[in-house]
Amino acid sequence: MSFETFRTAYGKPRIGSGAELEALGLADSSELSTFVTETGAGIFAAGLLSVASLREAGAELAGWEAYVPASARLFASTAFGMLFFSADNRVWIIETHYGSVTETDQTVADTLTLLTEPQIRESRLRESLFREWNAMAGPLTTDCVLCPRPALALGGHWHVSALSQVTQSVYLSFSFSLFHNEHDSAVIINRATNDDIHP
Repeated sequence: MSFETFRTAYGKPRIGSGAELEALGLADSSELSTFVTETGAGIFAAGLLSVASLREAGAELAGWEAYVPASARLFASTAFGMLFFSADNRVWIIETHYGSVTETDQTVADTLTLLTEPQIRESRLRESLFREWNAMAGPLTTDCVLCPRPALALGGHWHVSALSQVTQSVYLSFSFSLFHNEHDSAVIINRATNDDIHP
């Protein structure tokens, strides 16, 4: 297992942005241990993607954790609030803008490799949109994500002029409230195999 492709795609993490795997509850993940040794942990590409970073360590999940196994731990996230959890050597992906939770057959290594593919970086991570915002506003703050205003679920659109930087905890609480209340849930649960291109 090698993460050279990831290093080529995303470069080095932001200095001082990494978190200890033990603090994330991920000390027993051999794949993440290898990743951290080879690549480093932290926030990559000005905030587009983070792996074992302070963003994951500080995440207050606001209820989203109810849709993954109790043993699942957050190991990566994106500038637009996509969350990646690991449990039992499988990955769950929560797309908070869409209220979508996907259980996959992917391992952590599979997922981190898939996230280097240009098609995935563009269609799922919205790299071009992030770069456009980053060129105007600079690197994303460690504890923040980007959200369109209004939110997509309220009729918003993916456009750079609509993006606002909000703290991750506020965003996750807000996005969860759009899809779940005490009596009802509009969260969509999906199942994907390795043959599906899905994060």
